[in-house]
Amino acid sequence: MKIGLRLASSGELAKPQNLAKFAKRAEDLGFHALFMSDHIVIPPKIESDYPYNEAGFDEPMETLELITTLAYIAAITRKIELMTAVLVAPYRNPVLTAKMLANVDILSGGRLIVGLGVGWMEEEFRALNVPFENRGRLVDEYVKVFRELWSSDAPHFSGDFIEFENITLLPKPSQRRGPSIWIGGESPPALRRAATLGDGWMPIGSNPRHTLRDPAELASSLRVLGQEARRAGRSPSEITVAYMVPRYELVENGGPNEPSQSFVGDRAKIVRSIKAFGDIGVSFLGFEILGPSIGEAIDAIESFAGVIGEFLPHP
Repeated sequence: MKIGLRLASSGELAKPQNLAKFAKRAEDLGFHALFMSDHIVIPPKIESDYPYNEAGFDEPMETLELITTLAYIAAITRKIELMTAVLVAPYRNPVLTAKMLANVDILSGGRLIVGLGVGWMEEEFRALNVPFENRGRLVDEYVKVFRELWSSDAPHFSGDFIEFENITLLPKPSQRRGPSIWIGGESPPALRRAATLGDGWMPIGSNPRHTLRDPAELASSLRVLGQEARRAGRSPSEITVAYMVPRYELVENGGPNEPSQSFVGDRAKIVRSIKAFGDIGVSFLGFEILGPSIGEAIDAIESFAGVIGEFLPHP
C-alpha cells in the first residue's frame, strides 16, 4: 500500500518556505506521494453544487496553480512521487498542458502521476471560456491527446474538440509511456472513463451521491469497474485503484471508535482500515493531514507516520 499526503494550495501552509518544509519532511518520513488539487479562479459567490459534501465549498478564494507548484516541489525533493489530484483537464489548452506535464516529469526524474477530473464549478469554467456541458467528452479527448503527444514522434489528432498535426513535442517525458493517468470521480461516466482510458481510478470517499465510505461500498464500484474494463477488452488488473480518504482521525487514550467510519479510531483501527482497503484491491491511499501552522502540520504527519509505520519504507 502506498500512502500519499495532500499539499496545501492556500493559506499559511502554501507559503513557499512552508511547502518546502512539509514536502521535505514527508519525503524523509517515507511517504510515497504528495498531491494537490486544482483551481485557477474562485468566485466570491458559488452557485454550483459542490459534489463532496452537502454543506458546500468553503475553501479560500486564493489558490496556487497546480502544475507550476508541482514543478517547485520537484526541485526540492528527490524521490517522493508528485500527483495532480485532480487536474481539471479542460481548464488549460491540451497541447500546452501536455508540455507542462512532460516538463514536470522531466524535472522530477519521472515522478509524476497525472490525476484527471472533469471539474464541477461552472463559474470557473465560464471565467476560463471553457464549455461546461461538454467537459466529460473533453476529458476523454485530453487523455488521448496527452498519450499521443507524449509517445509519438509525429503526433497528430482529430477529435470533436481538439485537432492538430505537423507538430512535435520534445523533449518527451522521462517515463517511457509518459506519466500514468488516473481518472478521478465517482459517477458511472467516471468509472467508464477509468475502465476504458485510464491507468488508474481515483475516487474520493465523501461524495454523498455516490457513497464510497467503506470497503464494501467501494468493492461494489470496483465490480462495475471490472465489468467495464472487460467490456473494453482490458484486464481490470491493469487499472490501479487509488482511494482519497475523506476523513482521518486518531482517537487515543481509549476514546470511542466510530465503527461505521473507516480511518477514525485508535491505532489498531487505522491499521485495520488500511488493510481492509488493500484486501479489495486498493494500492494507494491519499490523506489530508494538515494544520493551522507549519509546526502543527509537521507534528501531525510525524504522528501519522508513527501510526502507519508498517506501510512506509524505512527512510
